[in-house]
Amino acid sequence: DNASTDGSAEAVERALPEATVIRMPRNRGFAAGVNRGVAEGAAEEVLLLNPDARLGPGALDRLRATLRADAELAAVGPRLRTPDGSLELSTNRTMTPLGDLRVRIADRLYGNGRGPLAPLVESLYRRPRQVRSLSGACMLLRRVALREVGGLDERFFLDAEDVDLCRRLREAG
Repeated sequence: DNASTDGSAEAVERALPEATVIRMPRNRGFAAGVNRGVAEGAAEEVLLLNPDARLGPGALDRLRATLRADAELAAVGPRLRTPDGSLELSTNRTMTPLGDLRVRIADRLYGNGRGPLAPLVESLYRRPRQVRSLSGACMLLRRVALREVGGLDERFFLDAEDVDLCRRLREAG
């Protein structure tokens, strides 16, 4: 809990007494919160899941099976959908001006599933594939790979830490 004031930590403690709630004294950002949780945990895999994200039935099992099927994978992520059901273009982001422009153009041409690129994008996201980056909104990682690259970079308070992490994972092999 990254110093929230909305009562969510207490709600988790009441609803899930077997859960361990780690309380941060101040909000140090997403990366710092994840790193603290990873340091306290012991599972072989780490799931990053935004509080407003929901996993569909069997989604976590499919992510685990995919990660476990290929020892070379460091991370996997699902197709992400917005509340209106359209795809969130959540892969292949980079932290370069050209990469940002490419994502903006693709997003515009996808047009929430109604643009000229919608059939192509839907087709791409329908099948497993290697990508340059995944969204931290939902990503399953091997703990050993996350530790090998030093976790998330805490210089990123919120946003782009997932893209940076994926870059470092790729560079580490």
